[in-house]
Amino acid sequence: MKVSTLLTTLCVLGVASSADPTAQCDNGPVQCCATVGLPTDSVVSPLLGLLGVVVPDMSTPVGLTCNPIVQGGSCPGHPVCCTGNNFNGLLALGCTPVTLST
Repeated sequence: MKVSTLLTTLCVLGVASSADPTAQCDNGPVQCCATVGLPTDSVVSPLLGLLGVVVPDMSTPVGLTCNPIVQGGSCPGHPVCCTGNNFNGLLALGCTPVTLST
């Protein structure tokens, strides 16, 4: 898969949740990421390289195409709390899964 195709696909995916997702994260709102993986994953690694991002711990989960979940919305991807949302939502570091209330 070409990186440009990957980026286009990731940019098309949307945001969303239920209840109040902001109460679950200490460092900001719950994020909805299209993809969550490790820095060594075949989808994540090339993007990190293109953006010049060095992740010191290879066990740190990385979210791709992450957007804040708004109250009353939904998340078609992966709801997570991330310690660093960099590159305007394209890439977020330190993501851990959360469960959304219905």
